Amino acid sequence: MIAVLCAVLFVLSVCAAVFFDCSWIFCLIAAAVSAVLFVIEVFLFRQSKIKHVLAGLAAVAGLCLCLFIPVRPTAYGLLDHTTMYEKYLDAAYGNKKDKADKALAELTEKYGEDDNTRFIRVCSLVASGDVGEAETVAAAFSNKASPFYLMAQEDIIGKKYASAEEIAAQMLPLYLEAADNNPDWDYPAKHAGGLLFDAGEYDRACYYLTRALLYSEDEDPELYFLLGAALCEQDQYEKGLPLLNRAYELGVDDETVGLIAYYVEQSGMGEQ
Repeated sequence: MIAVLCAVLFVLSVCAAVFFDCSWIFCLIAAAVSAVLFVIEVFLFRQSKIKHVLAGLAAVAGLCLCLFIPVRPTAYGLLDHTTMYEKYLDAAYGNKKDKADKALAELTEKYGEDDNTRFIRVCSLVASGDVGEAETVAAAFSNKASPFYLMAQEDIIGKKYASAEEIAAQMLPLYLEAADNNPDWDYPAKHAGGLLFDAGEYDRACYYLTRALLYSEDEDPELYFLLGAALCEQDQYEKGLPLLNRAYELGVDDETVGLIAYYVEQSGMGEQ
């Protein structure tokens, strides 16, 4: 009888892993335990009464666990949440609104709403032109210092305002706050520095651009140019020109090449 229970447990655990929305780890553990119990029961220690009792209890417990797995929410398993989130993501970015709404409803019902889903909702709402609702969703973010919140605001503000000046005025405080709250995140520091440079605040721009350069994982020619130009605007050509030269080496557009040539000429130090 115990051997039969072990065999049934093994089959059910494999089926639960393959055909049901459940944790592979639990199923594989159940399958392994059942296989071991089967071997012990059939081939080893056939005369041990204690073995029969323990194996029987373990088999019944394992069978109950296996039957419990398929209907148990796997909130503690990242795989299920990730799978549902990716399903929602694919539908949202594929402009399949009905499928996205259904996937979001399923995800929210099972795990609750979080900033990941709020971000995709904002992107979807902005794309459909519903900026007002996108702002409402963005206001519900639990972490307003996160990259998701900043990128959501970029989408909203970029859609809401027409001119570059208006967008810059709205985004600068957000970039500054994100940079100050995330000192080792280069993205907001670079954009804050760029907007400060455009506003003529070269000293502050240098502070944020230097931080961005320090933490940037890749060599960004635009970042080198902005920092070099900000230094040159403060007559710090000895520091600024090498950065401009590095930007040129990495590759910049024709307009930036012209600006680099301008700073070189203004320095009076000749071609670098």
